[in-house]
Amino acid sequence: GNAVTDAIRNHKTEDGWCGLLYPAANMLIFNVPRGSGVFYQYVANTITGAWCQFQGMNAYSWCINEAQPYFGDGAGKVFLADTGANDDGAAINGEWRGSYQYAGVRGLIKRFTMARPIFQTTGPLVTSFGVDVDFVNTDIVSASLSTTSAGVWGTAVWGLFTWGGSYQLQRDWVGVANIGYAVAPHMKISTGTISVNLMATDILHETGAFI
Repeated sequence: GNAVTDAIRNHKTEDGWCGLLYPAANMLIFNVPRGSGVFYQYVANTITGAWCQFQGMNAYSWCINEAQPYFGDGAGKVFLADTGANDDGAAINGEWRGSYQYAGVRGLIKRFTMARPIFQTTGPLVTSFGVDVDFVNTDIVSASLSTTSAGVWGTAVWGLFTWGGSYQLQRDWVGVANIGYAVAPHMKISTGTISVNLMATDILHETGAFI
């Protein structure tokens, strides 16, 4: 709500405001001009009500054609969105922060020690992962680019490449270190060849006594 209010207050005279219902991905997309040809998209999950923000798609208009989302930019080009593992040849950088949870008893302090993000992924994924506590949002370093040696149809050389696999689970434990009452996982990824779905996140903690 605050992000939308600020955007309207600061950029209400800009062209490009529009909304789009994208049923195939359970998305409600709001196109938000930021000035100087830059646009963000505020996106709501129509099932859970969760929100996220897209950047890098400087769209002046959106439409659905045969159940797929298309947008047009300021140069008159039309792009198909939400497809493939890269952003028109560039890497896709993602950042996710989960909601704060009290991990059991609200009034007990905890020491968070390990975390396990669970992915469906088409190749080995490198993440930058941490946890924030007690509603203090911190920054983490950007993740290294995740790549795969699997072939891309139309570019690989027959007989010299590795076939790309289907989705597989990646669920590696990583060390974290923080102390607090409530915890939120925080992660960054970067990939241009791998498709990724985040399925769940497990966090281990030791519970202290009442203070």
